[in-house]
Amino acid sequence: MQVGMPRMDFLINSSSGVVVTTTELDRERIPEYQLRVVATDAGTPTKSSTSTLTIRVLDVNDETPTFFPTVYNVSVSEDVPRDFRVVWLNCTDNDVGLNAELSYFITSAALPPALLCRLPGVGPASGERPTLATRAQPLLEPP
Repeated sequence: MQVGMPRMDFLINSSSGVVVTTTELDRERIPEYQLRVVATDAGTPTKSSTSTLTIRVLDVNDETPTFFPTVYNVSVSEDVPRDFRVVWLNCTDNDVGLNAELSYFITSAALPPALLCRLPGVGPASGERPTLATRAQPLLEPP
């Protein structure tokens, strides 16, 4: 949370009270601003009032999912049982909400197109962490 306006990301019109942005906002960098606003009159003596303006920056899908590590190299014995967990992939997206929900797909020139698949029930809504398993559903069949 950014308190005050040290970066001057916002300006206020001193006559109208309209607050405007002065730069592109980035929710991943500063998700919320709390600005102290003072209004004064022109009388004698001067009277004033103070308010706090909270500005929440809403997310847009501007971040790219990132694998860590970026390359996985695993070995697996040919006699592993069915449903053997081969690897647990780690991918994150710095967006929030639906913009951060990830789906995993296997695509490879080494696989015939009919075997391109997706893993059902994986993601924040299901509570499952992403897993690459030996059993997956074909892309054209419902989960």
